[in-house]
Amino acid sequence: MAGAIAYISRDTDGKHWEKILEAGLGPIDYRTIGEGLGKTDDIEVALAWKPDRGLLASLKNLKLIVSLGMGVDHLLADDKLPEGVPIVRIMDDGLIGQMSEYAIATSTSTPRTSARRAGSRSTSSTPSTAT
Repeated sequence: MAGAIAYISRDTDGKHWEKILEAGLGPIDYRTIGEGLGKTDDIEVALAWKPDRGLLASLKNLKLIVSLGMGVDHLLADDKLPEGVPIVRIMDDGLIGQMSEYAIATSTSTPRTSARRAGSRSTSSTPSTAT
């Protein structure tokens, strides 16, 4: 029997990924952090987003870590990350769309925010002229 797949994220319940994986793989041993990981020695794959420090290292038979984000910074920040376990990223249209929206929102809000801050700190002694 194949090892268990653990969904390790507190942002969502992981049901979406469970449906996708079962559609492609058939019945699987799928566990979530929210429902409890059970016997962790059975877990071979972790779908992870910002796992608690040391959690992945506690999965003794882990063979693959799948980042649920665009990058892997949130995983590499863990100084107890297990050595020798490959890390991969998932790329899907939803994730790409979310990152695009974030980039647009950040780039369009920054100039306005900066201008407001600069205006509130202005120390100019030149009087403004109304027309």
